[in-house]
Formats: sequence, structure tokens, C-alpha cells
Amino acid sequence: MSNTPETPLHVRDVDRRAQIPYIHGCDMALEDGTRQGFCSFADVEVGKRLVVEFISGEIRYPVGHTGQVRVTIGRPNGFFTSHYLVQALERANVDGTDRYVISQPLRVYIGPEGNPGVVISRAPDDTGTVDGHFWVTGYLEDVDEE
Repeated sequence: MSNTPETPLHVRDVDRRAQIPYIHGCDMALEDGTRQGFCSFADVEVGKRLVVEFISGEIRYPVGHTGQVRVTIGRPNGFFTSHYLVQALERANVDGTDRYVISQPLRVYIGPEGNPGVVISRAPDDTGTVDGHFWVTGYLEDVDEE
């Protein structure tokens, strides 16, 4: 017997859980005199796990400045983990800032009640303002109750 539009063969991937697409952004600004900033994405709800697959963003530093950028994952017990990101100088802007971009595949699993975010620690000093805009994409999946 062959498959036809009237008698289709239904298939499903039994090795993969149902996935809910996830895309979320966050923005931050470090004012003059502030050395570090943080922005957070939406918390992961109970019963779900977030699988982050990609992060992108841009950061504007005062000309000649740079910093360290990392994804952080807060945990309900107060601890967190970090994943450091690579920045690339795209161009110097007419507004007196250097624009760095991030565009990086990333595979991070964030459990229920996890709190993902981005931290910028700038250098060589804390003069001028810095702003950043970030997006993560991936999916949410159900977590088995144990």
C-alpha cells in the first residue's frame, strides 16, 4: 500500500520532546562611573527547560574601550554559571563610540526557575557610557517530573 494525500503516513520524532520556540531580548546601559552592568531574559517557568541555541547582540563602548561579555545563568540556590562570549569590533561610529557585535552559536540548558542574562564588565576604566542590546533564541521543552 502506498501513501496518498487521502492516506498519509503520520510520523513523529520520538527522540525529541515537544518544543516551544523562544526568543527574548534584553537591554542595558552603564552610566559614567559604573564598571559592570546586567540585563536578564525571561525566567524559565517551572516544568520547562530552556535550550539556548544562539545569542546575538551589540555593545557600544567609548572609543578605545572594551570589556568582557558573558551569559550568566542564575539558579534558585543563589549560585550562577557563566559562558564567555566573543566580541568583534564592527566599526567606530560618528557618535564617538566603538560598536562591537556578538553573533555566536551556543548550546546551554537552563532548568526550571533558571534566570538567564548577560553581564558586561568594561575596561580599561569606567568613564563614558556603554549600552548593549542582546537576543537569545532557542526553545522551551517540558521537563520530566521525577
